[in-house]
Amino acid sequence: MDRFLKNNWVLRIIALVLSCIIWVTVSTQGNDTGTGVAATQRYPYSFPVHVLVDPNLVVTRIDSPTAVVEVQGSGLSVATLPAQMLGVAVQADARGLSPGTHQVRLIATGMPPVNYTIVPPTVTVVLDRKMTVSKDVKVNVQGQPANGYHTGAPITDVQTVGVTGVEADLDRVAYVQASVSIQAATQTVTKAVTLEPVDSQGNEVPGVDVNPVDVNVTIPVQSPQATASVVPEIIGKPATGFAISDVAVQPQSVQLQGTPSVTSNLLALNLPVNVNGFTSTHTLQVKVPQHAGISRVTPNTVSVTVKIEPAETKAFTGLPIAIHNLSGNTKVSISNPKSVDVTVSGPKSVVDRLQPSDVTVYIDGAHLSNSDTSAPLSVSIPNWVQVTDMSSHTAEITVSGANTNP
Repeated sequence: MDRFLKNNWVLRIIALVLSCIIWVTVSTQGNDTGTGVAATQRYPYSFPVHVLVDPNLVVTRIDSPTAVVEVQGSGLSVATLPAQMLGVAVQADARGLSPGTHQVRLIATGMPPVNYTIVPPTVTVVLDRKMTVSKDVKVNVQGQPANGYHTGAPITDVQTVGVTGVEADLDRVAYVQASVSIQAATQTVTKAVTLEPVDSQGNEVPGVDVNPVDVNVTIPVQSPQATASVVPEIIGKPATGFAISDVAVQPQSVQLQGTPSVTSNLLALNLPVNVNGFTSTHTLQVKVPQHAGISRVTPNTVSVTVKIEPAETKAFTGLPIAIHNLSGNTKVSISNPKSVDVTVSGPKSVVDRLQPSDVTVYIDGAHLSNSDTSAPLSVSIPNWVQVTDMSSHTAEITVSGANTNP
C-alpha cells in the first residue's frame, strides 16, 4: 500500500480527480439561485464627465456630458456602497491632444475595490485653441439716486481686462460689464463687482473667462446742486482822495450742493470785500461764505479785482425834479423847490465824463397818498459815484387822484 501511494503517477491521477470534483461542486453552487447564495448585483451611479485638457485648449463640445458607473458583484453592501462612491469622478483625459474632434476613453478615479463598467466607455470631444483678448470695462448704473441728488462719472480700478475663450465666442464679446445699483442713494457708492462679458445688446456671452473677475467701482453721488451768482459786498472805504471805479469777480457764479430747499432758493451769494484804506488796484482771493444748508461750494474761493483811482468831486446846479412810478390817476405837483443842486464824488475817470443828464433827482410816487404834503428826494447816478451834498433832501408837494385803498 505504501508503495502504491509513493507512485508519482498515482498521486497525479488522484489530484486531477479531486480538482474535477471541486470544480463541479463550485460551479453547481454558483449557478444555483435557490440555495440562499446571492446572485450578481448591479448598482448604477451617474457622474458628470470631466474633460482634462491642456491649458491652451478648451472643450467646445462633448457628445455625452454624463456617464454611468455600474458597480457589479455579489455580496455588495447596499448601506455602505453610496458613501464609498462619493469620492468617485469620471474623467476623459484629453491632455496632449491637438485642436479638433477626438474619441477619448473614460476612466473612473477614486473607485472602491469593486468590479464596475462605465457606460459609455468613450466620449467624443471637440477641442479648440483658447485665445486672450483685451476688453474695455463699462459700468452699468442701475436705478436712480434719491430725489434731488445726482451722480458723477463712474470710476473703476481697472479700465480693461483679459477675456479668454475660443475665437468665435470672443468675437461676440463687445465689452465687459460691471452692474451697480444706486437706487435711492444719498452718498457715494463703492462696491466690488463681478464682471460679465456681454455682447453689443448687453446679453451675457457664456463660455469665456474674465481676468480679473472682480473690479472695484465707485459712483459719486452728490447732494442737490444749484448755481448762484456771486455779488461783491464792499466793506470799508478806500483811503481819503481815492475811489473805487470797478469790481470784477472771477468766476461770477459758483455751484452749490446741499439741502434742496436751500439750494433752490439761494440765487445769489453776498461776497464781503474789504477795501478799507486802499490807494491802488488790488486782486484778492476771497473765500465764499458758507451758508446753513449748504454742504459744498465749488469753487470755494473766487478772485476779486478792485480797481482804485484818484477821487474827484463835481457839482451840478439847478437839476430838475422828476416824478417816477405814478400809478392810476395820481397827479403830483411840486411847489418848492423847483430844482436842486447836487454835489457828487467818485473815481476821476467816471466823474470827468458826467453830464447833468447823468444825474437824475426824483420823487418815488408809488406810495404817495392824497394827504401827503412832502416827499423825500432820491438821486440816480452811475455806479461808484456817491452824492456828497444836496441843496434840499425833500420837496413840498400836492397829491390828487391817488388810490386811497390800503
